[in-house]
Amino acid sequence: MLPEHAVVRPLLRSDVDKAVELETLAFTNPAERASKAKIQYRLSVCSELSLGVFLRNHEAENNKSDSENPTFLKINSCDIYAAAYPSEIDREEKLIAHIIATQSDKDTITNESMEIPDLVDGRPVKNDSRGHINGGTSIAIHSLAVHPDYQSAHIGSSLLNDYTKRMSMHSVVDKVILIAHPEVAPFYVKNGFADCGTSSCDHAGETWVDLVYRIDDSDDSD
Repeated sequence: MLPEHAVVRPLLRSDVDKAVELETLAFTNPAERASKAKIQYRLSVCSELSLGVFLRNHEAENNKSDSENPTFLKINSCDIYAAAYPSEIDREEKLIAHIIATQSDKDTITNESMEIPDLVDGRPVKNDSRGHINGGTSIAIHSLAVHPDYQSAHIGSSLLNDYTKRMSMHSVVDKVILIAHPEVAPFYVKNGFADCGTSSCDHAGETWVDLVYRIDDSDDSD
């Protein structure tokens, strides 16, 4: 279940500061947090691959005209907004969970996929294999962060399940990949990911497990 007045929508470049704050609160090890530069880069090149759960101001929502009120959809028996982008009145949104990702041409997370490429006029230098790879067949999740006040409310599972369903409709990719600490890997296995063993990635000097969610043809919507 998501909290009352919860909104699930793609992260925008304007959400960078909120995402940085959430990373700081969610990850106790500073070395595991995505830097502001990395978040800015990821939301600039592929914001459509990142998703956030926001709490909106209830009074502001009630003051919207009928034409501004979004439609609803069901996720885990909870009504959430189907509106994709916030209006001016939604600046008071509080980000309580997010997934930030890029595309990759690898089958598992690599050190290179987590980096920022050299950029010229906002575009990566030719043949730079770091960061987002447009057209890659994998969605690489770099962060699933949940605000400490909501970490026992199953929001991570709700967001992850919604995310994999959305990515299953992505016509290019065939899998979603990520890394997790060994003690956290069972959470992802429970949510449909396969444990593929110890990762070659040494992010933050830690040991990680490769996890892969495979998108079958049967997952595609008509």
